[in-house]
Amino acid sequence: MSRLIARFDASLQGGSFLFKRPMFDDLSYKTTIRDFDVELCLSNNLPAYYRNMQKSGTPIPKEYTDENWYWATSKVTIQSARNEDMTIPMPQTIDGRKSYEERRRYFKERKPAYQQAAWDVLDRAVRFFKYRLHNPNLSLVNQYNNDFQNPIWIDESGNEIKDTEGIIVVTSLSSLNRFGVRFLSRHDDTDLVNALQNPISPDLIEQLLSDAQSAVFQGNLRRFVLETAIACETAVKQTFFAKATPSGAAYEYFEDKGKVHVSIPELIHSVAKQAFGKSFKEDEESHYNNIDFLFRCRNKVAHRGELIYRDGSGILHPVDKDKLEEWWESVTILRAWLLAKAKEQEETKPT
Repeated sequence: MSRLIARFDASLQGGSFLFKRPMFDDLSYKTTIRDFDVELCLSNNLPAYYRNMQKSGTPIPKEYTDENWYWATSKVTIQSARNEDMTIPMPQTIDGRKSYEERRRYFKERKPAYQQAAWDVLDRAVRFFKYRLHNPNLSLVNQYNNDFQNPIWIDESGNEIKDTEGIIVVTSLSSLNRFGVRFLSRHDDTDLVNALQNPISPDLIEQLLSDAQSAVFQGNLRRFVLETAIACETAVKQTFFAKATPSGAAYEYFEDKGKVHVSIPELIHSVAKQAFGKSFKEDEESHYNNIDFLFRCRNKVAHRGELIYRDGSGILHPVDKDKLEEWWESVTILRAWLLAKAKEQEETKPT
């Protein structure tokens, strides 16, 4: 029996993993998938200049060791390892020439399983950064891309064949600290390991909000408004009209007939007052107003393609990123409020 390791150096498809922590932290995360021990390395891609500083004992600038140092990586290293019953075949000498055919066949037979384990870990990591830390522009990984086709094989002696670079160090990354974006800190390490072991399955609302967030960072403010409004509407209606309840079935019937015309602001105010004994407007008036403005702007975008809204006095307002960030925060607070109210209802339900 021998230990075999496949190393994959992969690039993220859009976006980067964002960090706020010392650059020289050990960012290696281990998990098990099926019969594989898999290690995700986010710190092995330090450019040679910084690696040489470490090796030579050159004093490292203080900002690189600061816990509030913002940086990012668009490349990761993944190692899949397991015990194999058969050792790696040695090259055969045929007619005075070395033949690697048997060795190639050995790796070809095993490569799909090692690829799948590595891909699973990267997919789970992307889901964590995308849906829990809300890092923008990340796309789920295509396991058929070239990064997973040619692994570096490592035997049990641990000899590596190849090295790579890939960390982007940019202080202006702190400007990305908006719209719910979080950078991986030391406090998140345990959650990341859990996410590698137990893949995140984002619900529709999380997916919509992630798409909206990516849109605003790409400068597509109108798409942000549309997708944030859809996410907000979905969250509200799922809370009030769950399919498993009679009211949910009744609402769906009348909605399909075009006989229901209740706005989201009305649902979270008047209807919520009847259902929960509490109104979002009464609890969070400023955020309620922002939700109202979001839907007024959604109507302008959908009907006229204009990024504007009228307030309660009829005054017309243009919309910029700062205003959208206010609305994003209000949607986040509304979601938390809805979840809290739904939980309270569940806890008081007769058994």
